[in-house]
Amino acid sequence: TAILNLIRAFTQGGYLEIENFNDWKSHFYKAEISELTNYKEIEEKINSFLKSKDISTSHVGELSKIYISHEGLLLDYEAAFTRLDTVKGGVFNTSAHTLWIGERTRGLANAHVEYFRGIENPIGIKVGPNFDSVEICEVIRKLNPKNEANRIMLIGRFGVKNVKTEFQRLIECVSKENLNVLWMSDPMHGNTFQNGQYKIRSFDDIMSEFELFVDLCNSNSVFPAGIHLELTGDHVSECIGGVTGLGFSDVKHFYRSKVDPRLNAVQAIELSFKLSELLNKYSL
Repeated sequence: TAILNLIRAFTQGGYLEIENFNDWKSHFYKAEISELTNYKEIEEKINSFLKSKDISTSHVGELSKIYISHEGLLLDYEAAFTRLDTVKGGVFNTSAHTLWIGERTRGLANAHVEYFRGIENPIGIKVGPNFDSVEICEVIRKLNPKNEANRIMLIGRFGVKNVKTEFQRLIECVSKENLNVLWMSDPMHGNTFQNGQYKIRSFDDIMSEFELFVDLCNSNSVFPAGIHLELTGDHVSECIGGVTGLGFSDVKHFYRSKVDPRLNAVQAIELSFKLSELLNKYSL
């Protein structure tokens, strides 16, 4: 509750608005990147944008809403947060707005699918390479028997080497069955690899997978609805690449994650602008 209240305070106060970019820098990563040539170019673009636009914060409450999402992995935990809406009806999980089923828990006969089909929350389904197209369609139908729009999100986590063939195959099998889904990309998990004792990811692989995802959406006339990223405001060295020029030899210096490698604050800012440029290319 305390964390959610802090998030609300920041968002409702306008802290996430782009005009606070220089304040973010001073708080999070100024010392590490201020003199980097590549970062200065991004900074100049942002500041030029801010000067050229008439930016208003009058709609901060509408534009800075934060929604909570996580994998519904521990069913005992999720069951404790499951409530009946006594006003409008329906059963909802109140631990998050959206929950997703992971690659290992989406089996048709799995207890997780059985639980998820009983709640009204929007549901994400992670899909990796070598999926069974028949099973995926059956799971979607079980979770969304009325084929309602905006109920199911398919989150592809294929890896840059597999996304062209596997995401194309996923689009074809779901479209053939006329199933309503939202298409999303998780370019993080499929691009994790081991380097010595560390699990790491490459900034370029992450960006490339999302580029291929958007291109395939465009060529198949489906809409790219979102992206799943793992990032932190700290200056960690868990993903190589990006404007900071982190390489394999840098990973050990600021590796802080106990689970998965995350983009650091600078890489996240850089990626957000690259994503914006990419989506503008397709007028999305």
